Amino acid sequence: MDDDELQRSLLTHIQQVHAAERAQASELRALRGEVGIAAIAALLDQHLAETIHHGDLLGARLEELGQGRSMRLLLQSFGAVAPKLVLDRVRPHDARACVRDAVAAEAGEIASYLLLGTEAIRAGDDDTAVLAAEIRADEVRTRDELMSNWNLVVDHDLEAKLESAGTSATRVAQTELLNHLQDVHALERNATIMLSTVLATVRDETAVARVDDHRQTTERHVAEIADRLDELGSGRSLRRQAQGYAFAALKGPINLVRAEKAGKDFRDMYVVEQLKTVAYRQLEVLADRAGDERTAAIAVTHLSEEHGMVRWLEREVARFLLESTLGRSAPR
Repeated sequence: MDDDELQRSLLTHIQQVHAAERAQASELRALRGEVGIAAIAALLDQHLAETIHHGDLLGARLEELGQGRSMRLLLQSFGAVAPKLVLDRVRPHDARACVRDAVAAEAGEIASYLLLGTEAIRAGDDDTAVLAAEIRADEVRTRDELMSNWNLVVDHDLEAKLESAGTSATRVAQTELLNHLQDVHALERNATIMLSTVLATVRDETAVARVDDHRQTTERHVAEIADRLDELGSGRSLRRQAQGYAFAALKGPINLVRAEKAGKDFRDMYVVEQLKTVAYRQLEVLADRAGDERTAAIAVTHLSEEHGMVRWLEREVARFLLESTLGRSAPR
């Protein structure tokens, strides 16, 4: 791209992120109203205020650059989040699902700001690059705070189920553990398909090797979770294999902030890998509450491997998105 094309691409990208932030506020309001845990609701309230402020900052930056907000993108963003808000009213939505969805939203925003910051640097726009980094820091902090509360979230949901179960707390935890193991198995199966799709778009040899290595790791995870389900006398759920964590990854406003094929695939990969850290952290806590040391050990090992992939993507996603968006090879 020449300099004019870089500037036009950057302006469009800022408009897209601005529209996504405005629509994201609606989803945060919905999650805050459903989570049912005061500490998590307060955290979502805090981030809602930040999200509104982020939108204001991006709007001001567009004005500084002589570019207005895009009403078309704003309407598209709100249109994208609306189906998810409707689904939230009809699907089972406990505290775990609310926090999972919030983490997925933060993951999408983190990836988008990595891209925006890198694109701004390439376009010579240091002010936008700094703004993207500052906002991304807020998104990372919120994600990490949500991830640090899984003991509280899981215990809240187990207590709610115990009230109506008429059985012991351990038995409730064991039932929830088996259900969640099926979810994790489905998520990992879907992730192998996604990783194979990503491999078809990547041109960077180092990235190909790393993604393919993680695809093989994911296949191992599928087999180990399947074996554990067999050991516990539980089969795979066809419903869960079809559904998995699809609701959390449902296309919302952040998916408007996407480049060509490779950019879309890498953002999807980042969000799915982050969702897997959510799934394994929940699995670890549920296994502990159910007294299942073997499953807890599997969860800890898999979680460490997923964390490694997320950290790698946080370092590398911008250069891969850059390769797609700007048509140039990322610097080695």
